[in-house]
Amino acid sequence: MDFFEKIKTSLIGMDGGNIKAPLWFCGIEWSSNGEAITDKITRDTYLVDELSVPYLSSKWKEAHSQYLKWQFDQKLSKIICEAIDYQGDYKSYLNSNFCDQKSNEFKLNLFPLAATDIKEWNEEHIRITGHRIKYHYMYQCAFSRFILFYRLVNLYHPKVIVCFGRTFLEEYFMAFMGDNYKCSRKMIKLGLSTTIEVIEKQDHPVLLVCPFLGWGLNSDSKLRDLGKIIKSYLN
Repeated sequence: MDFFEKIKTSLIGMDGGNIKAPLWFCGIEWSSNGEAITDKITRDTYLVDELSVPYLSSKWKEAHSQYLKWQFDQKLSKIICEAIDYQGDYKSYLNSNFCDQKSNEFKLNLFPLAATDIKEWNEEHIRITGHRIKYHYMYQCAFSRFILFYRLVNLYHPKVIVCFGRTFLEEYFMAFMGDNYKCSRKMIKLGLSTTIEVIEKQDHPVLLVCPFLGWGLNSDSKLRDLGKIIKSYLN
């Protein structure tokens, strides 16, 4: 099957979790420092409406205990604990609840193939996609993977989607809000230098578009503040 046909129906390149959760998180792509470049789902899955949904099973966590040291997931866990008033520390949540089948969150990436950074594009990427230029791959994802994401939003109705990487704001909008740009936007400041854009559109989830974790969201106090903002939109 053609790669771009495949990603219209396959949730490749994401940790997943509870697809019916009210809170979703989306990054740009996996790092190939810790993930294989592959067109296959690399997590355990469960079936929802004939869709294979990835999640971090206890079996997977036991076999990949290094995930407990991943900075991105540690910070995400801190945000979630604040947003849901979790009665425990972030390490406990990360170890037991994070991205499991009945968790409080669902975790995606805009693009399905892992890379060491946003510019990397090697022979394996070319072999899988048939594109020699990464931009062409990203552009085609808008007409395949993003269509799947928008369909899932309309099926499972998350309340809040937190997106990381403000340079990809338009891509996030297309994936989760569709192509109708009638919406309201406002900016929220965290401290002196960190800005979060809040996008609201009737009958759609609230999008919170944030800096990369670690760039602008680089302290526990800012992570807690973001968790409180999420909580205000979940309630």
